[in-house]
Amino acid sequence: MPDPSERKLVLAFAREWDLGQTMVFEAVYHENLRLSLEVKRELLARCGCVWLYDAVTQELIGETYGFPLRENLACIDGPGATDVSPFRDQRAVYVLSTTILPAFQGRGLGKVLKAFFLGIVSQAGFPL
Repeated sequence: MPDPSERKLVLAFAREWDLGQTMVFEAVYHENLRLSLEVKRELLARCGCVWLYDAVTQELIGETYGFPLRENLACIDGPGATDVSPFRDQRAVYVLSTTILPAFQGRGLGKVLKAFFLGIVSQAGFPL
């Protein structure tokens, strides 16, 4: 199989994916920041999620997820809580993570994934 950074991709998006397979994204992060499957499952039960994949190979490329801020403000702790406090009374979405696997980084795919996710957010009635 060619190097993913060199081959042409046929991009597709999914709103559902086997969470076990999505654990590949956790390896991108420092071990202190990685989610366990159980924690990720609980977190994503409250989130809107999108996965980016190659439609030809079905290979995962990226993921992003976030949730309505007002309903989940208590879930945000640390420095992030202060950052989002001005938005607590607004209709807003807090994007928790956007990850592109290293083999696909540097190709603008994070922008593509985030744009698709923001389209979903906008269709759900959240202002951009």
